Amino acid sequence: MRNIVSLLVVSFGFFGLAQNDVLNEDGTISSYAKRELLIATFNDLDIEGVTFDIEKDYFVVVTKDDCENNEFEAKEMQRRAMLSSFNQALGHINYFKEKGYSVFYDCQLNGMIFKTNIVCMGGFKS
Repeated sequence: MRNIVSLLVVSFGFFGLAQNDVLNEDGTISSYAKRELLIATFNDLDIEGVTFDIEKDYFVVVTKDDCENNEFEAKEMQRRAMLSSFNQALGHINYFKEKGYSVFYDCQLNGMIFKTNIVCMGGFKS
């Protein structure tokens, strides 16, 4: 019994320290806590080549597309990179539009930033 009481006292002390940024003074959940939960939830989806983060007051989506070891002419590489970037951004915009933006408003975010990357190990044809 004494161990259980000790565990409860330690737990309440730990949770009291952990709630510094979690609750507002009025007892509501802070936008910081909502943001942390939002990022953790999206990153737990474990989508290959996609990570989520928050920079200042913006929700950031970082995507990577791999064109494998193919070699392309410089002009074709530029075209593929642009198309890939647009496809990555549009795919995420459509997803967020479908699910609704209200969760982002609740987190008091100012907007979204899409960082798109295309990686081609083969490089350019000469």
